[in-house]
Amino acid sequence: MKKRVAIIGAAYRFPGSASATFWQALQDGKDLVTRVAPERWSQEAFWHPDRRHPGTSVSFAAGSLGDVSGFDAAFFGISPREAAHMDPQQRIMLELAWEGFEDAGIPPSALRGSQCGVYLGVASLDYAYRMTDDLSALEASSATGNTASIVANRLSWYGLTRQGVG
Repeated sequence: MKKRVAIIGAAYRFPGSASATFWQALQDGKDLVTRVAPERWSQEAFWHPDRRHPGTSVSFAAGSLGDVSGFDAAFFGISPREAAHMDPQQRIMLELAWEGFEDAGIPPSALRGSQCGVYLGVASLDYAYRMTDDLSALEASSATGNTASIVANRLSWYGLTRQGVG
């Protein structure tokens, strides 16, 4: 390998644990998998003992991050209205990027003009599918807030335009 990569900062979210307690949870052998919260959907309606039965489940194990609604939209220069239409994956990505810079001790403004790339993946578009339940609630920011191809762009735009934050 001609070029080396060094990880100098990290940020993450794992089920049932905060960044400060994750390592201890691993050392203790703690199971961070829980059950799907009952308010998410009726487990009674979807449970079936035969795993081959279509549209049902035999397990409700979940690796949930819990309440992801505590996003500080103003900190990231995003209106509350736009934030309400953003997939939680986009909100969490912005928070994690900021935390990663903090962990590394690098101000995001230090990257301006550097050869830095933003590469990430998005797991699913569940939030977008949920939003289509009420088509009258969709607006212009619903598209950018729920399109997987926008996620890396949102972070790079934030890094180039919000240099003075923090």
